[in-house]
Order: sequence, then structure tokens, then C-alpha cells
Amino acid sequence: MTVREQNEKKKEYLNGYRKKTRKIESLEEQKKSILADMRNAKAIEYSDMPKGSGKQSDLSDYIVKLEGLIERIEETKDEKHQLRIAIEEIIVDMEDGVECDILRKKYIEVKSWATIAEEIGYSVKQAQRIHGKALIHFKCK
Repeated sequence: MTVREQNEKKKEYLNGYRKKTRKIESLEEQKKSILADMRNAKAIEYSDMPKGSGKQSDLSDYIVKLEGLIERIEETKDEKHQLRIAIEEIIVDMEDGVECDILRKKYIEVKSWATIAEEIGYSVKQAQRIHGKALIHFKCK
């Protein structure tokens, strides 16, 4: 495997944290949507009177969906937390502080190249060059 291929795999691993963050955001949006739907749903009415043919959603359907979604959110948050710990442990063990800083800002804090360059006092191009070296030194577990 070439250095470029190895670096792409490392970037994919590091970007896993960002993907987990986005997944949680998406699940939270689904949760909001279900909660909004719940406000409009009606409780089950138990009576012997015949009803129309239109199916009405009841609160119990939404509660089941909501519970499953909340469980998924919690699992994803835990996965994200574990991934962050693993990434941070690898970054902290690296020798070059600037490389550590760039990887952390790029993949944990999810900052743009312009912001990273400004914060570390380098040009964007130089920050990207250091990032390339940092990926070589980053040891995936």
C-alpha cells in the first residue's frame, strides 16, 4: 500500500468522528420531527362505535419510534465518544506539537484550513503540508 493510500485510510478513520457527529445531528432532527408529530396525534379512543376507514396514528406508535430513536442516539453518542478517545490518544502520543494541533483542529474541532492556518500562524499551504506529514506519523490502531 502506498503512502497516499495509507493517508487516505487514516483520513477516513479520522473523519469517522465528524460522521458520527453528523449522524447524531440527523437522529436529533428525526427526534424533533417525531415529537412534533406526537403533538398532533390523538390518543387511542376505546369505544364500540364504528370509525371511519381512515387510519389514525396514535401516541403509542410514536412512543415506540421515539424510544428506538433515543436508544440509537445514545449508542451513536457512545461510539462517537469512544472514537474521540481513541483518536486523541494517538494524537497525544505524536512527537510534533504542531502536527498534533493541526490534526486535532481538523478532525476533532472540525475547523477549516483558513481557520487552522490563522490559529497556528502558518499559511494554508504550509498547514496542509504539515497535515500531510502528520498523517504519515499518525499511527492508526
